[in-house]
Amino acid sequence: MPRKASLKITAAVEKTQKAPQCWKIQSLLAQAEETPPQTQLRGSSYCKEDNGIDNYKRRALFGRLTFMLQRRFSLNQDLGNSHRTSHIGPLKEVQSILQTPAVYALSSTYVIFEYCHIVATTNIVAYAVDKGSPLPIAESLIMYGAVASMTGRIVLPVASDTLGLKRDLLVVGNLLAVSLCFALLPEVSSFLHVVILLVGEGVASGAVLAMKPVIVAEYLGVEKMTATWGIMGVFMVPVFLASPYIIGMYTVIARTSFL
Repeated sequence: MPRKASLKITAAVEKTQKAPQCWKIQSLLAQAEETPPQTQLRGSSYCKEDNGIDNYKRRALFGRLTFMLQRRFSLNQDLGNSHRTSHIGPLKEVQSILQTPAVYALSSTYVIFEYCHIVATTNIVAYAVDKGSPLPIAESLIMYGAVASMTGRIVLPVASDTLGLKRDLLVVGNLLAVSLCFALLPEVSSFLHVVILLVGEGVASGAVLAMKPVIVAEYLGVEKMTATWGIMGVFMVPVFLASPYIIGMYTVIARTSFL
């Protein structure tokens, strides 16, 4: 504990011990500065007008009060030191994140997942039309997918916390469900089966997207979330440049110019 704070406590204790009739701990805590509210004991319960407080109880209460104030000043000093050491440069923060193996596992998982999810949801109408569904009916798949994704974002994370399931197991299970739906989607032909698989993929994908910041904070820390998001964005740029929309656009342009 700093010497200045110790001198303040000693002076406050000596001043209070000289009080002729009333011993108020509230005044002692006020002089000690920055005492938490839960340690500010009510002075009226320890005040007697007839000098009836014996020395044993007085010493015990002063000892307890001094211990609480020492803990308070020590905690403030530790928090100040940790606050000063937490401010590091952005380049050093990115370097420390890149040295963590978890960032590569999380980045690769979410980059592949988001790529597959976006490609599937943006081409599901054309896919249903190719399977023989009329265009007005195929367009309703967008509504089914949106409702399923919203349900997965809200219901599954709350249910996992209520049941006490581990967050990483929830994400892994939903990723397996998404993979199964994508694997079965080319094997079905009826519109009903496409709707069922799309709804299942939407619910599972919604839960995975909702748990993304939670998983990143759990494995890398809350203070590294901003830099991690930027690193994931950099990893996603070349992947999305190879998306079917961009490749198809250049294919059409090349075919048109060739003809």
